[in-house]
Amino acid sequence: MIAGKSLGLISMSFAFGALAQQQGYAVIFRSLAAMSVAVLVIVMLYPHRPRKEVGGTALVKDWKDLLQRFYLYFALFGVAYSIASFGTDGLVTLHFSDARGADVFSIGVYGMSRGCGALLGPGCMSWCRGGWV
Repeated sequence: MIAGKSLGLISMSFAFGALAQQQGYAVIFRSLAAMSVAVLVIVMLYPHRPRKEVGGTALVKDWKDLLQRFYLYFALFGVAYSIASFGTDGLVTLHFSDARGADVFSIGVYGMSRGCGALLGPGCMSWCRGGWV
C-alpha cells in the first residue's frame, strides 16, 4: 500500500507539475475529475457478493481494548504525524512558490522527490536491519 501511494505521488506530482506549467490548473482539475469518475464507475460495476460468515478468532476480542493507553497514544501519534507531515508539505510548497518564486514544475519535482523518499526509505531501513521484511 505504501509503495502504491508513493508511486502515485511520484508520478502524479511530476506529471501535474509539468501539466500545470504548460496548460494551467484547469487541465489538472479536469484530469482529477475524470480519474475520480473512472474509479466510481469501476466500483459501481464491480459485482457485490454478500460476505460469508467466517469462524475463527478476531484480531480485537473486545472493542473496549482499543481504549487502552497504548492504542490511544498510537492513534494520537497517527493524527499528529499526519498533521505535521502533510502540513509541512503544504508550507514547503507555499514557501517555494511565494518566497522563492518557484514554478509549478519545480514544485512537482519536489513532490516527486518526497515520494521517492517515502518509497525508498522503508526499503533501505529493512536492508540495514539485515533483510527484507
